[in-house]
Amino acid sequence: MKPKIIVISLFAALSLSACSLLPFPTSHTGNRSEDNTSSGPTTSGDITTTSNNPGTSGDTTTTSQGDDPITPTGRRMQDTPMLHCFNWSMKNIENSLSEIKDAGFKTIQLSPMQPQKDPYDGDWSSQWWKLYQPFGFSVSTSTSQNKLGGKSDLKSLCQKAKAQGIDVIVDIVSNHLAGKGKSTFADSVKSFESDIYNQNLQHNVDSYVNDNNVQYLLQGHLGDYPDLKTESTVVQNRVLSLLKEYLDCGVNGFRFDAAKHIETPKDGTYKSDFWPTILNGATNYASSKGYDNPYYYGEILNPVGSGRNVSYYTDYMSITDNNHSSKVLWGVVNKNLNNLNPSYYDVPSKSVLWAESHDTYSNDGKETTNVSEANINKAYAIETSRKDVSTLYLSRPQGNLGSKGKTEYKTTLVKAINNFHNLCVGLDESITTSNGYFINQRSSLGAVVININGNSLSSISLDKLEDGNYINLMNNQAVKVQNHTANVSFIDDAIILVNEKIKDGPTTNLPKITLGSYKEVYSGSQTITVNASDATSVTYSINNGTKQTLSGGSVTLPTTLSNGLVTLVVTAENNAGTTTKTIKLIKTTTLVDKSLIIYDLDSNYAHYLWVWKDSGEGSWKDATLEGNVLGYSMGSNNYFIIGKFQKGTSISNASWDTVIEKSEDVSFNKTIYDYKEFTFSPKS
Repeated sequence: MKPKIIVISLFAALSLSACSLLPFPTSHTGNRSEDNTSSGPTTSGDITTTSNNPGTSGDTTTTSQGDDPITPTGRRMQDTPMLHCFNWSMKNIENSLSEIKDAGFKTIQLSPMQPQKDPYDGDWSSQWWKLYQPFGFSVSTSTSQNKLGGKSDLKSLCQKAKAQGIDVIVDIVSNHLAGKGKSTFADSVKSFESDIYNQNLQHNVDSYVNDNNVQYLLQGHLGDYPDLKTESTVVQNRVLSLLKEYLDCGVNGFRFDAAKHIETPKDGTYKSDFWPTILNGATNYASSKGYDNPYYYGEILNPVGSGRNVSYYTDYMSITDNNHSSKVLWGVVNKNLNNLNPSYYDVPSKSVLWAESHDTYSNDGKETTNVSEANINKAYAIETSRKDVSTLYLSRPQGNLGSKGKTEYKTTLVKAINNFHNLCVGLDESITTSNGYFINQRSSLGAVVININGNSLSSISLDKLEDGNYINLMNNQAVKVQNHTANVSFIDDAIILVNEKIKDGPTTNLPKITLGSYKEVYSGSQTITVNASDATSVTYSINNGTKQTLSGGSVTLPTTLSNGLVTLVVTAENNAGTTTKTIKLIKTTTLVDKSLIIYDLDSNYAHYLWVWKDSGEGSWKDATLEGNVLGYSMGSNNYFIIGKFQKGTSISNASWDTVIEKSEDVSFNKTIYDYKEFTFSPKS
């Protein structure tokens, strides 16, 4: 989008869907940067796979615990490289499918194909935002409604993409329709959406969006166009109708523009069933028609808003993680390896990452417009080396609306890292950042080395790789690893190695493990259901104890376990290899009602929390201790810092003058945090 707004406050500007901001310093009074947070470790469980034919992988899922969570998708579109064909016409994409496939992309993302505001053959930079102000919820019939093409063009593209093994995602605009002012629909909306127009189904909130106020966040204006009443069944049915129409054209998934500005079932006074209605509706429709289950991801920029949590959305879809993406890019540009260290941020398994997005490149702020393509490609390679994430590569726009974008997606590094990612699906990762290099070793069978500010080299030690024959995907030359050392040099500041065992990719399915719902923080005992498919044997261990064979489809955590961290590891095996799922829980007597848990504290210090709510004032808070586990009820606060104080310091003496070290700012969106995950630094 290209909003035309008056900035009401800093946080109103920060919440705009079409903005992605550069980092700026934080203030520990509570007024803080959107981009300087750590969201802490995930608590949904870690899955690792080891294959006897080590490129193989099966889908693995974890049960969500939200209102009507969406059934996991049938195709693995999460954990794939995606090419954003931003502003490309359907015909230009169709004519480029072979080279897109050759570059290793499994998925393409299209710009919105709804009837657009003022279709015009102008330069893309002055026209692209009109695609994000549609007149209605239907697929364009021709270039007279949308300059990128019509329904027949889309159907043809989807058919050709399927033949190439490429999935198609289309961008959905459902938060708003075109306007001629922030409170008035454009006249043409009446022709496409007469019920919405005649019933004036818009929110009557005279404010632009603001992260500090849930009503303004969900019902305020993103620009000079009305914000739709997405709680209305009329609006929901029209959006669902659009998804069904796309599915009938052959589309496989959807990206939802401005998703964080549409309410969820957990939004209290402003809640609605918009997401379960349209997504369950689309999934059920796809099933009834024999289509693959659709993939969904939402645009969530910066924090999700005051008192809200990313799980409001991840119960239903994957989401963008622009904070992580920004840190990686600027870590590359500024040669700052600290931004690339995985302990510095958290990557949810439902993340969509990018080196740059269409917003950061095209918006008036031009955050990434002048960043070199070499640095963009390095950042993309780092992100695409990661386990579980999807990555989106922007084809930078050029020419008029509909023109084919620039073709840097065909460069050696982009192709090599895409192929690496596709070959390593399911393999665990081990990341180090030292000597000027980012290194990600995927299990014992592959490695990515990116030169950030190090020296050239002729050999490198890769301690996780097994000895054997490898291929450097940067030049497809053979490389031998002996004594965990590879004799290899950088090409375009990259080394990308895969073991010959996995060079042909996955051939059979590994076992799949799904756990039923469970309490992360509990007292006494609890029983957890375990479902394992494609498995010849299933075992489990508790707290690194003796492996036991699963019996009866569940594991009971006994009351005899000591209070504190409980680690459950479930292992499933078949002829293809092994899948392991690990979850961490807290057994407690006094902390069951606490919303924030930090375990394995350093016993050499006293610890207190500095907590605050968005731009509000912060304060030092005491917490309940049980052994080396800290518990605190965050209430409406959504950020915290943990401070180290001299042992024996009381809460009344806790201050910025007495704190010895402090953690980074942490965005509170999980329950359980490992103390070792935090990065501490002396007080400034």
